Amino acid sequence: MGRALLEALIAETREMKLRHLISAISDSDTSAASIALHGALGFRHAGVYRQVGWKFERWLDVTLMQLDLNPDGDPPQGPRLDLAGGLA
Repeated sequence: MGRALLEALIAETREMKLRHLISAISDSDTSAASIALHGALGFRHAGVYRQVGWKFERWLDVTLMQLDLNPDGDPPQGPRLDLAGGLA
């Protein structure tokens, strides 16, 4: 079920024409399986936030994984994005 949900999320994100999809996976009993699933779907390790969460009476790390949805780097053009304005 997790694979089907993640594949659906990837498909929706691609349809929105976004550049990256980033996952934050907390350190738990299932984190190794989650990291493996993300890796199997093309995500790459992007970093770790060390000891940033407190749960079950211990500090947790958060692993960041990134999927590059548009390796050519075209500007985002999704229908729900308004990038015309801004402060930059």
